[in-house]
Amino acid sequence: MRWFRRAKEDPAPEVALPEPELLRSRLDVASGLPALAEARPLLERLADDYARTRALAERPLRIALVGSTGAGKSTLLNALAGTVLAREGVDRPTSSEAVAYAPADAVLGALGEAVPRVVRYMAEAGSAWSGQVFVDTPDLNSVARANADAALAVLDQVDAALLVFHRGSVAEARPADALRPFARRRALLGVVNFADQLGAEARQTLKEQVGRVLQAELGLAEPPPVFAVSALRARLGEPLDDDWQALLHSLRTLAEAGVATELRRRNAEALLGQIRSRVSDALRATEEAQGEVRKALEAGLDAVRAPLAEDFRVRLGGAGGFLRQSVRRQAAGRLTGPIGWGLRLSGWGSGGLAGAALASQASLPAGLLVAATGAVLDEVQSRGRQASAERMVSAADGVLDGLARQALAPARAVAAERGLPAEVTGLPDHPTWLSRLAAARGLAWREVTGPTLDGAVQGWWRWARLLLVPLVQLPLLGLVGHVGYRVGRAYWDGKWLPAGYFLNAGVLALLWTVAGTVIAGLTLAGVAAGVARSGEAAFLRAVDGVNEDLRAETGRALSGPRDAARQLVALVDA
Repeated sequence: MRWFRRAKEDPAPEVALPEPELLRSRLDVASGLPALAEARPLLERLADDYARTRALAERPLRIALVGSTGAGKSTLLNALAGTVLAREGVDRPTSSEAVAYAPADAVLGALGEAVPRVVRYMAEAGSAWSGQVFVDTPDLNSVARANADAALAVLDQVDAALLVFHRGSVAEARPADALRPFARRRALLGVVNFADQLGAEARQTLKEQVGRVLQAELGLAEPPPVFAVSALRARLGEPLDDDWQALLHSLRTLAEAGVATELRRRNAEALLGQIRSRVSDALRATEEAQGEVRKALEAGLDAVRAPLAEDFRVRLGGAGGFLRQSVRRQAAGRLTGPIGWGLRLSGWGSGGLAGAALASQASLPAGLLVAATGAVLDEVQSRGRQASAERMVSAADGVLDGLARQALAPARAVAAERGLPAEVTGLPDHPTWLSRLAAARGLAWREVTGPTLDGAVQGWWRWARLLLVPLVQLPLLGLVGHVGYRVGRAYWDGKWLPAGYFLNAGVLALLWTVAGTVIAGLTLAGVAAGVARSGEAAFLRAVDGVNEDLRAETGRALSGPRDAARQLVALVDA
Protein backbone atom coordinates (compact mmCIF):
# COMPACT_ATOMS: atom_id res chain seq x y z
CA MET A 1 0.00 0.00 0.00
CA ARG A 2 3.07 2.24 -0.19
CA TRP A 3 1.63 4.09 -3.18
CA PHE A 4 -1.55 5.08 -1.39
CA ARG A 5 -0.39 5.82 2.16
CA ARG A 6 -0.21 9.41 3.39
CA ALA A 7 3.21 10.62 4.48
CA LYS A 8 3.62 10.86 8.29
CA GLU A 9 6.07 13.73 8.12
CA ASP A 10 5.97 16.96 6.18
CA PRO A 11 7.30 16.13 2.76
CA ALA A 12 9.97 18.19 0.99
CA PRO A 13 8.62 20.80 -1.41
CA GLU A 14 7.56 19.12 -4.61
CA VAL A 15 9.15 20.14 -7.87
CA ALA A 16 6.60 21.61 -10.26
CA LEU A 17 5.62 19.28 -13.08
CA PRO A 18 6.12 20.66 -16.60
CA GLU A 19 3.10 22.08 -18.35
CA PRO A 20 1.53 19.63 -20.84
CA GLU A 21 1.71 22.18 -23.67
CA LEU A 22 5.46 22.64 -23.15
CA LEU A 23 5.98 18.89 -22.96
CA ARG A 24 4.00 18.34 -26.15
CA SER A 25 5.83 21.11 -28.06
CA ARG A 26 9.21 19.60 -27.19
CA LEU A 27 7.97 16.12 -28.00
CA ASP A 28 6.59 17.16 -31.39
CA VAL A 29 10.03 18.43 -32.45
CA ALA A 30 11.98 15.60 -30.81
CA SER A 31 9.81 13.08 -32.67
CA GLY A 32 11.78 14.07 -35.77
CA LEU A 33 14.51 11.69 -34.56
CA PRO A 34 14.37 8.57 -36.78
CA ALA A 35 14.86 6.41 -33.68
CA LEU A 36 11.50 7.69 -32.40
CA ALA A 37 9.56 7.04 -35.60
CA GLU A 38 8.01 3.79 -34.41
CA ALA A 39 7.53 5.03 -30.85
CA ARG A 40 5.85 8.29 -31.85
CA PRO A 41 2.25 7.00 -31.55
CA LEU A 42 3.06 5.66 -28.07
CA LEU A 43 4.73 8.91 -27.02
CA GLU A 44 1.73 10.89 -28.22
CA ARG A 45 -0.57 8.66 -26.15
CA LEU A 46 1.70 9.10 -23.12
CA ALA A 47 1.67 12.87 -23.60
CA ASP A 48 -2.12 12.86 -23.91
CA ASP A 49 -2.33 10.68 -20.80
CA TYR A 50 -0.03 13.08 -18.95
CA ALA A 51 -2.20 16.04 -19.95
CA ARG A 52 -5.34 14.22 -18.77
CA THR A 53 -3.71 13.28 -15.48
CA ARG A 54 -2.66 16.88 -14.86
CA ALA A 55 -6.09 18.19 -15.83
CA LEU A 56 -7.90 15.91 -13.38
CA ALA A 57 -6.37 17.69 -10.37
CA GLU A 58 -8.67 16.85 -7.41
CA ARG A 59 -11.64 15.55 -9.35
CA PRO A 60 -13.16 12.22 -8.25
CA LEU A 61 -10.79 9.29 -8.41
CA ARG A 62 -11.33 6.90 -11.32
CA ILE A 63 -10.93 3.18 -10.75
CA ALA A 64 -11.38 0.44 -13.34
CA LEU A 65 -12.38 -3.12 -12.51
CA VAL A 66 -10.39 -5.40 -14.81
CA GLY A 67 -10.30 -9.16 -14.89
CA SER A 68 -10.92 -12.45 -16.60
CA THR A 69 -14.23 -14.07 -17.46
CA GLY A 70 -16.10 -15.22 -14.37
CA ALA A 71 -13.87 -13.35 -11.92
CA GLY A 72 -16.90 -11.53 -10.50
CA LYS A 73 -16.15 -7.92 -11.40
CA SER A 74 -19.81 -6.89 -11.61
CA THR A 75 -20.61 -8.65 -8.32
CA LEU A 76 -17.71 -6.86 -6.65
CA LEU A 77 -18.93 -3.52 -7.98
CA ASN A 78 -22.45 -4.14 -6.67
CA ALA A 79 -21.03 -5.14 -3.29
CA LEU A 80 -19.06 -1.92 -3.11
CA ALA A 81 -22.12 0.13 -4.14
CA GLY A 82 -24.41 -1.60 -1.68
CA THR A 83 -26.98 -1.98 -4.45
CA VAL A 84 -27.34 -3.66 -7.84
CA LEU A 85 -25.84 -1.30 -10.42
CA ALA A 86 -24.06 -3.78 -12.69
CA ARG A 87 -25.75 -6.83 -14.23
CA GLU A 88 -24.55 -10.15 -12.87
CA GLY A 89 -25.00 -13.33 -14.87
CA VAL A 90 -24.03 -16.92 -15.33
CA ASP A 91 -23.45 -16.73 -19.08
CA ARG A 92 -19.94 -15.56 -19.86
CA PRO A 93 -18.79 -13.05 -20.90
CA THR A 94 -21.42 -11.01 -19.09
CA SER A 95 -19.87 -7.53 -19.64
CA SER A 96 -19.48 -6.85 -23.34
CA GLU A 97 -18.93 -3.12 -23.03
CA ALA A 98 -17.34 -0.75 -20.54
CA VAL A 99 -19.77 1.04 -18.20
CA ALA A 100 -18.82 3.99 -16.00
CA TYR A 101 -20.59 4.44 -12.63
CA ALA A 102 -20.10 8.03 -11.54
CA PRO A 103 -21.49 10.49 -9.00
CA ALA A 104 -24.29 12.63 -10.40
CA ASP A 105 -22.15 15.79 -10.38
CA ALA A 106 -18.86 14.25 -11.57
CA VAL A 107 -17.35 15.68 -14.78
CA LEU A 108 -16.06 12.76 -16.84
CA GLY A 109 -14.61 14.59 -19.82
CA ALA A 110 -12.76 12.18 -22.13
CA LEU A 111 -13.78 9.20 -19.99
CA GLY A 112 -17.39 9.83 -20.92
CA GLU A 113 -16.39 9.55 -24.59
CA ALA A 114 -14.31 6.39 -24.03
CA VAL A 115 -17.13 4.35 -22.49
CA PRO A 116 -20.35 3.52 -24.33
CA ARG A 117 -22.55 3.90 -21.24
CA VAL A 118 -22.46 6.05 -18.11
CA VAL A 119 -24.61 5.28 -15.04
CA ARG A 120 -25.06 8.11 -12.56
CA TYR A 121 -25.64 7.53 -8.86
CA MET A 122 -26.19 9.64 -5.77
CA ALA A 123 -23.09 9.60 -3.54
CA GLU A 124 -23.76 8.90 0.13
CA ALA A 125 -21.60 10.41 2.84
CA GLY A 126 -19.46 7.84 4.64
CA SER A 127 -19.95 5.18 2.01
CA ALA A 128 -16.95 3.41 0.51
CA TRP A 129 -18.56 4.11 -2.83
CA SER A 130 -19.17 7.80 -2.20
CA GLY A 131 -17.55 10.21 -4.62
CA GLN A 132 -15.60 7.70 -6.69
CA VAL A 133 -15.92 6.80 -10.36
CA PHE A 134 -15.80 3.09 -11.10
CA VAL A 135 -15.64 1.53 -14.55
CA ASP A 136 -16.81 -2.04 -15.09
CA THR A 137 -14.84 -3.36 -18.08
CA PRO A 138 -15.37 -6.34 -20.41
CA ASP A 139 -13.46 -9.55 -19.70
CA LEU A 140 -9.79 -9.52 -20.72
CA ASN A 141 -9.68 -13.19 -21.66
CA SER A 142 -12.99 -13.24 -23.49
CA VAL A 143 -13.16 -15.18 -26.77
CA ALA A 144 -14.58 -11.96 -28.19
CA ARG A 145 -11.42 -9.96 -28.90
CA ALA A 146 -13.43 -6.74 -29.03
CA ASN A 147 -14.20 -7.16 -25.31
CA ALA A 148 -10.51 -7.11 -24.37
CA ASP A 149 -9.86 -4.14 -26.65
CA ALA A 150 -12.71 -2.22 -25.05
CA ALA A 151 -11.31 -2.92 -21.58
CA LEU A 152 -7.83 -1.72 -22.48
CA ALA A 153 -9.16 1.44 -24.12
CA VAL A 154 -10.56 2.55 -20.77
CA LEU A 155 -7.30 2.21 -18.86
CA ASP A 156 -5.79 5.44 -20.20
CA GLN A 157 -8.70 7.35 -18.65
CA VAL A 158 -8.48 6.07 -15.06
CA ASP A 159 -6.16 6.53 -12.09
CA ALA A 160 -6.04 3.02 -10.68
CA ALA A 161 -7.24 -0.48 -11.43
CA LEU A 162 -8.70 -3.33 -9.41
CA LEU A 163 -7.43 -6.54 -11.05
CA VAL A 164 -10.04 -9.13 -10.11
CA PHE A 165 -9.17 -12.86 -10.07
CA HIS A 166 -10.86 -16.08 -9.07
CA ARG A 167 -8.78 -19.03 -7.94
CA GLY A 168 -8.70 -20.53 -11.41
CA SER A 169 -7.98 -17.40 -13.40
CA VAL A 170 -4.62 -16.86 -11.68
CA ALA A 171 -3.17 -19.84 -13.52
CA GLU A 172 -5.30 -20.00 -16.63
CA ALA A 173 -5.32 -16.34 -17.73
CA ARG A 174 -2.40 -14.16 -16.73
CA PRO A 175 -2.59 -10.39 -17.31
CA ALA A 176 -2.33 -9.49 -20.98
CA ASP A 177 0.81 -7.90 -22.40
CA ALA A 178 -1.21 -4.78 -23.19
CA LEU A 179 -1.54 -4.13 -19.44
CA ARG A 180 2.20 -3.67 -18.98
CA PRO A 181 2.47 -0.02 -20.11
CA PHE A 182 -0.58 0.81 -18.00
CA ALA A 183 0.85 -0.96 -14.94
CA ARG A 184 4.03 1.12 -15.04
CA ARG A 185 2.12 4.39 -14.89
CA ARG A 186 -0.94 3.57 -12.76
CA ALA A 187 -1.71 2.21 -9.29
CA LEU A 188 -2.92 -1.40 -9.07
CA LEU A 189 -4.88 -3.36 -6.46
CA GLY A 190 -5.27 -7.11 -6.72
CA VAL A 191 -8.52 -8.76 -5.63
CA VAL A 192 -8.95 -12.54 -5.33
CA ASN A 193 -12.70 -13.23 -5.35
CA PHE A 194 -14.64 -16.23 -4.00
CA ALA A 195 -12.58 -16.31 -0.80
CA ASP A 196 -15.46 -18.14 0.91
CA GLN A 197 -14.52 -21.21 -1.14
CA LEU A 198 -10.98 -21.25 0.28
CA GLY A 199 -9.41 -21.89 3.64
CA ALA A 200 -7.25 -19.35 5.42
CA GLU A 201 -3.99 -20.98 4.31
CA ALA A 202 -5.16 -21.31 0.70
CA ARG A 203 -6.20 -17.64 0.68
CA GLN A 204 -2.78 -16.52 1.84
CA THR A 205 -1.02 -18.76 -0.69
CA LEU A 206 -3.22 -17.52 -3.51
CA LYS A 207 -2.69 -13.87 -2.53
CA GLU A 208 1.08 -14.35 -2.58
CA GLN A 209 0.83 -16.12 -5.92
CA VAL A 210 -1.25 -13.31 -7.42
CA GLY A 211 1.26 -10.72 -6.13
CA ARG A 212 4.19 -12.63 -7.67
CA VAL A 213 2.36 -13.08 -10.99
CA LEU A 214 1.47 -9.40 -11.21
CA GLN A 215 4.99 -8.31 -10.34
CA ALA A 216 6.60 -10.68 -12.86
CA GLU A 217 4.13 -10.36 -15.71
CA LEU A 218 3.68 -6.59 -15.51
CA GLY A 219 7.29 -5.69 -14.72
CA LEU A 220 6.53 -4.03 -11.36
CA ALA A 221 9.21 -3.06 -8.85
CA GLU A 222 7.25 -4.73 -6.02
CA PRO A 223 4.08 -6.80 -5.69
CA PRO A 224 0.90 -4.68 -5.50
CA PRO A 225 -1.46 -5.07 -2.52
CA VAL A 226 -3.75 -8.10 -2.93
CA PHE A 227 -7.03 -8.76 -1.04
CA ALA A 228 -8.95 -12.03 -0.78
CA VAL A 229 -12.70 -11.33 -0.58
CA SER A 230 -16.10 -12.86 -1.23
CA ALA A 231 -17.95 -10.23 -3.25
CA LEU A 232 -21.17 -12.26 -3.22
CA ARG A 233 -21.29 -12.61 0.60
CA ALA A 234 -20.41 -8.91 0.97
CA ARG A 235 -23.27 -7.94 -1.37
CA LEU A 236 -25.70 -10.18 0.55
CA GLY A 237 -24.56 -8.72 3.88
CA GLU A 238 -23.48 -12.09 5.28
CA PRO A 239 -20.81 -12.37 8.00
CA LEU A 240 -17.25 -12.13 6.60
CA ASP A 241 -13.88 -13.44 7.72
CA ASP A 242 -11.83 -12.18 4.74
CA ASP A 243 -10.09 -8.97 3.60
CA TRP A 244 -13.26 -7.09 2.72
CA GLN A 245 -12.83 -4.42 5.38
CA ALA A 246 -9.17 -3.92 4.38
CA LEU A 247 -10.26 -3.42 0.77
CA LEU A 248 -12.90 -0.88 1.85
CA HIS A 249 -10.30 0.98 3.88
CA SER A 250 -8.00 1.18 0.88
CA LEU A 251 -10.82 2.52 -1.26
CA ARG A 252 -11.74 5.12 1.35
CA THR A 253 -8.09 6.18 1.47
CA LEU A 254 -7.99 6.45 -2.29
CA ALA A 255 -11.17 8.51 -2.25
CA GLU A 256 -9.63 11.24 -0.11
CA ALA A 257 -8.79 14.26 -2.26
CA GLY A 258 -5.25 14.66 -0.98
CA VAL A 259 -4.38 11.04 -1.67
CA ALA A 260 -6.01 11.26 -5.08
CA THR A 261 -3.92 14.29 -5.91
CA GLU A 262 -0.76 12.54 -4.74
CA LEU A 263 -1.64 9.45 -6.70
CA ARG A 264 -2.22 11.44 -9.87
CA ARG A 265 1.07 13.25 -9.38
CA ARG A 266 2.85 9.94 -9.11
CA ASN A 267 1.00 8.72 -12.16
CA ALA A 268 2.15 11.85 -13.99
CA GLU A 269 5.72 11.31 -12.82
CA ALA A 270 5.57 7.72 -14.03
CA LEU A 271 4.36 8.94 -17.42
CA LEU A 272 7.20 11.44 -17.58
CA GLY A 273 9.61 8.67 -16.71
CA GLN A 274 8.41 6.56 -19.62
CA ILE A 275 8.66 9.51 -22.00
CA ARG A 276 12.12 10.37 -20.75
CA SER A 277 13.32 6.78 -21.08
CA ARG A 278 12.13 6.53 -24.69
CA VAL A 279 13.45 9.93 -25.71
CA SER A 280 16.83 9.60 -23.97
CA ASP A 281 17.37 6.15 -25.51
CA ALA A 282 16.49 7.50 -28.96
CA LEU A 283 18.73 10.53 -28.45
CA ARG A 284 21.65 8.35 -27.40
CA ALA A 285 21.12 5.98 -30.32
CA THR A 286 20.88 8.89 -32.76
CA GLU A 287 24.04 10.57 -31.49
CA GLU A 288 25.93 7.28 -31.58
CA ALA A 289 24.74 6.63 -35.14
CA GLN A 290 25.67 10.15 -36.23
CA GLY A 291 29.08 9.74 -34.62
CA GLU A 292 29.64 6.57 -36.62
CA VAL A 293 28.46 8.29 -39.81
CA ARG A 294 30.87 11.19 -39.25
CA LYS A 295 33.71 8.76 -38.53
CA ALA A 296 33.00 6.86 -41.75
CA LEU A 297 32.73 10.15 -43.62
CA GLU A 298 36.15 11.24 -42.37
CA ALA A 299 37.62 7.94 -43.53
CA GLY A 300 36.04 8.33 -46.98
CA LEU A 301 37.17 11.95 -47.40
CA ASP A 302 40.71 11.13 -46.28
CA ALA A 303 40.89 8.17 -48.66
CA VAL A 304 40.13 10.24 -51.77
CA ARG A 305 42.07 13.42 -50.89
CA ALA A 306 45.37 12.25 -52.38
CA PRO A 307 43.77 10.75 -55.53
CA LEU A 308 41.88 14.00 -56.09
CA ALA A 309 45.11 15.97 -55.80
CA GLU A 310 46.84 13.59 -58.22
CA ASP A 311 43.98 13.93 -60.69
CA PHE A 312 44.23 17.72 -60.54
CA ARG A 313 48.03 17.55 -60.96
CA VAL A 314 47.55 15.52 -64.13
CA ARG A 315 45.05 18.05 -65.41
CA LEU A 316 47.43 20.92 -64.70
CA GLY A 317 50.11 19.02 -66.59
CA GLY A 318 47.81 18.85 -69.60
CA ALA A 319 47.28 22.61 -69.30
CA GLY A 320 51.02 23.30 -68.91
CA GLY A 321 51.43 24.90 -72.33
CA PHE A 322 48.73 27.45 -71.59
CA LEU A 323 50.20 28.20 -68.15
CA ARG A 324 53.68 28.74 -69.58
CA GLN A 325 52.32 31.05 -72.26
CA SER A 326 50.26 32.94 -69.68
CA VAL A 327 53.32 33.40 -67.49
CA ARG A 328 55.30 34.72 -70.48
CA ARG A 329 52.60 37.21 -71.37
CA GLN A 330 52.26 38.38 -67.77
CA ALA A 331 56.01 38.90 -67.61
CA ALA A 332 56.00 40.65 -70.99
CA GLY A 333 53.63 43.24 -69.58
CA ARG A 334 56.38 44.35 -67.18
CA LEU A 335 59.05 44.63 -69.87
CA THR A 336 59.29 47.39 -72.46
CA GLY A 337 60.65 47.20 -75.95
CA PRO A 338 61.25 44.29 -78.29
CA ILE A 339 62.00 41.77 -75.51
CA GLY A 340 58.53 42.34 -74.07
CA TRP A 341 57.00 41.94 -77.50
CA GLY A 342 58.95 38.74 -78.03
CA LEU A 343 57.74 37.26 -74.70
CA ARG A 344 54.17 37.80 -75.78
CA LEU A 345 54.82 35.38 -78.62
CA SER A 346 55.06 31.63 -78.32
CA GLY A 347 57.54 29.42 -80.17
CA TRP A 348 55.72 30.12 -83.41
CA GLY A 349 56.02 33.86 -82.95
CA SER A 350 59.64 33.78 -81.84
CA GLY A 351 60.56 31.53 -84.73
CA GLY A 352 58.73 33.91 -87.04
CA LEU A 353 60.84 36.83 -85.82
CA ALA A 354 64.08 34.93 -86.37
CA GLY A 355 62.97 33.82 -89.82
CA ALA A 356 61.89 37.35 -90.66
CA ALA A 357 65.30 38.68 -89.67
CA LEU A 358 67.10 36.23 -91.92
CA ALA A 359 64.65 36.60 -94.82
CA SER A 360 64.81 40.38 -94.71
CA GLN A 361 68.51 40.28 -95.65
CA ALA A 362 67.50 38.92 -99.03
CA SER A 363 64.10 40.61 -99.34
CA LEU A 364 62.39 43.05 -96.99
CA PRO A 365 58.82 42.08 -98.14
CA ALA A 366 59.65 38.42 -97.57
CA GLY A 367 60.85 39.18 -94.04
CA LEU A 368 57.68 41.10 -93.24
CA LEU A 369 55.57 38.23 -94.60
CA VAL A 370 57.43 35.72 -92.43
CA ALA A 371 56.96 37.93 -89.35
CA ALA A 372 53.22 38.39 -90.00
CA THR A 373 52.74 34.65 -90.57
CA GLY A 374 54.51 33.87 -87.28
CA ALA A 375 52.32 36.37 -85.38
CA VAL A 376 49.11 34.90 -86.80
CA LEU A 377 50.17 31.34 -86.01
CA ASP A 378 51.14 32.45 -82.50
CA GLU A 379 47.71 33.93 -81.80
CA VAL A 380 45.96 30.84 -83.16
CA GLN A 381 48.14 28.62 -81.00
CA SER A 382 47.51 30.79 -77.92
CA ARG A 383 43.75 30.62 -78.29
CA GLY A 384 43.91 26.89 -78.92
CA ARG A 385 45.98 26.34 -75.78
CA GLN A 386 43.53 28.35 -73.68
CA ALA A 387 40.51 26.39 -74.92
CA SER A 388 42.36 23.09 -74.50
CA ALA A 389 43.42 24.00 -70.94
CA GLU A 390 39.89 24.94 -69.90
CA ARG A 391 38.55 21.69 -71.31
CA MET A 392 41.29 19.73 -69.61
CA VAL A 393 40.53 21.17 -66.18
CA SER A 394 36.74 21.28 -66.38
CA ALA A 395 36.16 18.02 -68.28
CA ALA A 396 33.74 15.67 -66.48
CA ASP A 397 35.16 12.17 -66.62
CA GLY A 398 34.83 8.92 -64.75
CA VAL A 399 37.74 9.65 -62.41
CA LEU A 400 36.06 12.46 -60.51
CA ASP A 401 32.75 10.59 -60.55
CA GLY A 402 34.32 7.49 -59.05
CA LEU A 403 36.19 9.43 -56.37
CA ALA A 404 33.01 11.32 -55.43
CA ARG A 405 31.19 8.02 -54.92
CA GLN A 406 34.10 6.55 -52.98
CA ALA A 407 34.17 9.51 -50.58
CA LEU A 408 30.53 9.15 -49.46
CA ALA A 409 30.04 5.40 -49.77
CA PRO A 410 31.28 4.44 -46.24
CA ALA A 411 29.13 7.08 -44.53
CA ARG A 412 26.06 6.13 -46.57
CA ALA A 413 26.55 2.45 -45.71
CA VAL A 414 26.80 3.19 -41.96
CA ALA A 415 23.75 5.49 -42.08
CA ALA A 416 21.68 2.80 -43.81
CA GLU A 417 22.85 0.19 -41.32
CA ARG A 418 21.92 2.39 -38.33
CA GLY A 419 18.52 3.27 -39.79
CA LEU A 420 19.24 6.93 -40.60
CA PRO A 421 17.44 7.98 -43.81
CA ALA A 422 19.70 9.69 -46.33
CA GLU A 423 17.65 12.89 -46.26
CA VAL A 424 18.30 13.49 -42.53
CA THR A 425 22.01 12.64 -42.33
CA GLY A 426 23.26 15.83 -43.96
CA LEU A 427 25.01 13.75 -46.63
CA PRO A 428 24.41 15.19 -50.13
CA ASP A 429 23.27 13.04 -53.02
CA HIS A 430 25.85 12.01 -55.58
CA PRO A 431 25.11 14.65 -58.25
CA THR A 432 25.29 17.42 -55.64
CA TRP A 433 28.58 16.18 -54.19
CA LEU A 434 30.04 15.70 -57.67
CA SER A 435 29.11 19.25 -58.61
CA ARG A 436 30.76 20.55 -55.41
CA LEU A 437 34.02 18.79 -56.25
CA ALA A 438 33.84 20.10 -59.81
CA ALA A 439 33.23 23.58 -58.41
CA ALA A 440 36.27 23.20 -56.14
CA ARG A 441 38.32 22.28 -59.19
CA GLY A 442 37.00 25.29 -61.10
CA LEU A 443 37.73 27.56 -58.12
CA ALA A 444 41.31 26.28 -57.96
CA TRP A 445 41.76 26.83 -61.71
CA ARG A 446 40.54 30.41 -61.45
CA GLU A 447 42.94 30.98 -58.59
CA VAL A 448 45.78 29.48 -60.64
CA THR A 449 45.14 31.70 -63.65
CA GLY A 450 44.45 34.73 -61.48
CA PRO A 451 46.07 35.57 -58.12
CA THR A 452 48.55 32.67 -58.14
CA LEU A 453 49.92 33.49 -61.57
CA ASP A 454 50.06 37.21 -60.79
CA GLY A 455 51.91 36.56 -57.55
CA ALA A 456 54.43 34.24 -59.20
CA VAL A 457 55.24 36.76 -61.92
CA GLN A 458 55.48 39.49 -59.31
CA GLY A 459 58.06 37.41 -57.45
CA TRP A 460 59.99 36.87 -60.64
CA TRP A 461 59.97 40.57 -61.44
CA ARG A 462 61.56 41.51 -58.10
CA TRP A 463 64.92 40.11 -59.19
CA ALA A 464 64.46 40.20 -62.97
CA ARG A 465 64.29 43.99 -63.07
CA LEU A 466 67.67 44.17 -61.35
CA LEU A 467 69.50 41.39 -63.21
CA LEU A 468 67.64 40.28 -66.32
CA VAL A 469 66.51 43.64 -67.67
CA PRO A 470 70.00 45.13 -67.83
CA LEU A 471 71.33 41.97 -69.47
CA VAL A 472 68.78 41.81 -72.28
CA GLN A 473 67.80 45.47 -72.67
CA LEU A 474 71.12 47.35 -72.45
CA PRO A 475 72.59 45.86 -75.67
CA LEU A 476 69.47 46.93 -77.54
CA LEU A 477 69.71 50.39 -76.03
CA GLY A 478 73.38 50.48 -77.04
CA LEU A 479 72.46 49.51 -80.60
CA VAL A 480 69.79 52.18 -80.74
CA GLY A 481 72.31 54.67 -79.37
CA HIS A 482 74.90 53.67 -81.99
CA VAL A 483 72.38 54.04 -84.83
CA GLY A 484 71.35 57.41 -83.48
CA TYR A 485 74.99 58.51 -83.24
CA ARG A 486 75.69 57.44 -86.83
CA VAL A 487 72.57 59.14 -88.13
CA GLY A 488 73.43 62.35 -86.27
CA ARG A 489 77.00 62.37 -87.48
CA ALA A 490 75.97 61.70 -91.08
CA TYR A 491 73.48 64.56 -90.86
CA TRP A 492 76.22 66.86 -89.56
CA ASP A 493 78.58 65.82 -92.34
CA GLY A 494 75.81 66.03 -94.92
CA LYS A 495 76.15 62.45 -95.98
CA TRP A 496 73.67 59.60 -96.51
CA LEU A 497 74.10 56.36 -94.62
CA PRO A 498 73.87 53.24 -96.79
CA ALA A 499 70.63 51.21 -96.61
CA GLY A 500 72.60 48.11 -95.78
CA TYR A 501 73.66 49.71 -92.52
CA PHE A 502 70.06 50.09 -91.36
CA LEU A 503 69.17 46.61 -92.58
CA ASN A 504 72.05 45.08 -90.70
CA ALA A 505 71.13 47.06 -87.57
CA GLY A 506 67.52 45.84 -87.82
CA VAL A 507 68.61 42.25 -88.28
CA LEU A 508 70.96 42.54 -85.31
CA ALA A 509 68.15 44.01 -83.22
CA LEU A 510 65.84 41.16 -84.20
CA LEU A 511 68.45 38.53 -83.42
CA TRP A 512 69.19 40.06 -80.03
CA THR A 513 65.47 40.34 -79.36
CA VAL A 514 65.08 36.62 -80.06
CA ALA A 515 68.09 35.87 -77.88
CA GLY A 516 66.76 38.07 -75.08
CA THR A 517 63.36 36.48 -75.39
CA VAL A 518 64.90 33.01 -75.09
CA ILE A 519 66.91 34.05 -72.04
CA ALA A 520 63.85 35.61 -70.38
CA GLY A 521 61.75 32.55 -71.27
CA LEU A 522 64.29 30.23 -69.63
CA THR A 523 64.10 32.21 -66.41
CA LEU A 524 60.30 31.94 -66.51
CA ALA A 525 60.25 28.15 -66.83
CA GLY A 526 60.59 27.73 -63.09
CA VAL A 527 57.86 30.30 -62.54
CA ALA A 528 55.37 28.22 -64.54
CA ALA A 529 56.32 25.09 -62.55
CA GLY A 530 55.77 27.03 -59.31
CA VAL A 531 52.34 28.14 -60.53
CA ALA A 532 51.41 24.49 -61.12
CA ARG A 533 52.53 23.51 -57.63
CA SER A 534 50.59 26.40 -56.12
CA GLY A 535 47.58 25.35 -58.17
CA GLU A 536 47.65 21.90 -56.65
CA ALA A 537 47.79 23.44 -53.17
CA ALA A 538 44.89 25.75 -54.09
CA PHE A 539 42.85 22.76 -55.20
CA LEU A 540 43.50 20.94 -51.94
CA ARG A 541 42.41 24.05 -50.04
CA ALA A 542 39.21 24.16 -52.09
CA VAL A 543 38.60 20.44 -51.46
CA ASP A 544 39.23 20.94 -47.74
CA GLY A 545 36.74 23.80 -47.83
CA VAL A 546 33.93 21.74 -49.34
CA ASN A 547 34.82 18.88 -46.97
CA GLU A 548 34.56 21.22 -44.00
CA ASP A 549 31.19 22.44 -45.26
CA LEU A 550 30.07 18.83 -45.50
CA ARG A 551 31.24 18.11 -41.95
CA ALA A 552 29.30 21.13 -40.73
CA GLU A 553 26.17 19.96 -42.57
CA THR A 554 26.37 16.47 -41.07
CA GLY A 555 26.98 18.04 -37.67
CA ARG A 556 23.86 20.20 -38.05
CA ALA A 557 21.75 17.26 -39.22
CA LEU A 558 18.81 16.62 -36.89
CA SER A 559 20.01 19.50 -34.69
CA GLY A 560 16.43 20.64 -34.09
CA PRO A 561 15.09 17.25 -32.93
CA ARG A 562 18.28 16.58 -30.94
CA ASP A 563 18.07 19.91 -29.13
CA ALA A 564 14.37 19.37 -28.44
CA ALA A 565 15.12 15.88 -27.10
CA ARG A 566 17.81 17.25 -24.77
CA GLN A 567 15.45 19.97 -23.58
CA LEU A 568 12.73 17.38 -23.05
CA VAL A 569 15.02 15.14 -20.99
CA ALA A 570 16.18 18.15 -18.96
CA LEU A 571 12.56 19.26 -18.54
CA VAL A 572 11.56 15.87 -17.18
CA ASP A 573 14.65 15.59 -14.97
CA ALA A 574 13.89 18.98 -13.46
